Amino acid sequence: GREYYELFFDPAGIKVSLWESSYVNDDQMLFQAPNWQTKESYRSHGFELANANFPGDHLSTELDFLHLLCERETGLGWPEAPSTGELGRILDDHLDFLNEHPLSWLPALCRGLEDSRSTIYFALAGMTLDACRLDAELVRRGR
Repeated sequence: GREYYELFFDPAGIKVSLWESSYVNDDQMLFQAPNWQTKESYRSHGFELANANFPGDHLSTELDFLHLLCERETGLGWPEAPSTGELGRILDDHLDFLNEHPLSWLPALCRGLEDSRSTIYFALAGMTLDACRLDAELVRRGR
């Protein structure tokens, strides 16, 4: 409720952003390079945003895309199947996406939430970061 609004939507000043773009420039502007980069990754795998105007680099969208990649990998028999061909390409894209997007900015999100003293959102962001790190390690090992 109120804590979420004050952290992420307050017109007087957003304390913490859920958009990757805001972490790559001092002005915390949206619709920067990460928006276009993520959308290119999405298009290459047929992942379409319900609203084309929504930034592609919002945390929820990045996580939805990773979920899609996991489903495709599982459908191709991973981790038991050899990581070649289409499965290998998806695994490579999965690891690249993790490293270039969520893992590149989630630590800054966590620091912002820690500074805000928001215990619940700090814990959730920390678990998300840990899950992305574990995901990257599992994909790396499975390659």
